[in-house]
Amino acid sequence: MNPSSFETSPPILLLGSSLLVGADEGRTLHAFGHTVVVLLDGEQTGEKFTAFLNISPPGCGPGPHYHDREDEWFYIVEGRVSFLMNGTWTDVFPGTCIYSPRGSVHAFKNNTDQPIRVFMNIAPAGFEHFFAEVAEEWGQPERDMSRITAISEKYGIHSA
Repeated sequence: MNPSSFETSPPILLLGSSLLVGADEGRTLHAFGHTVVVLLDGEQTGEKFTAFLNISPPGCGPGPHYHDREDEWFYIVEGRVSFLMNGTWTDVFPGTCIYSPRGSVHAFKNNTDQPIRVFMNIAPAGFEHFFAEVAEEWGQPERDMSRITAISEKYGIHSA
């Protein structure tokens, strides 16, 4: 499936050159045990950035990795999150903001018994295509992890 064939829900309201996206209007994708709600994608932001809400169940989170192309920043909305930055795991709480520039190894994990919510911005845009491709593979009855690795490499995302 071509990631560009995904469409954002229609209730996005244009306000001059600004956009308004309601909490229930994003495109929802599922992969790696996460739910990702894409609120703003590259098409909407002129390829400047992607914004999404990541919801991770207990015990879930991306392992240590880095991006060749994107800078990321994270805002903890709900829950206690264990975050790997600068080689150290640190517990962070709602209201915390973390910046991870391209090339820096990072990870996070939900070590609680409740889902966590993390608002994420990634610049430039494009990560939404990675996640859409992985979500398609993740939804298969038998996942091909070598395919997921190839998708990651295609988008410059590497395990560390």
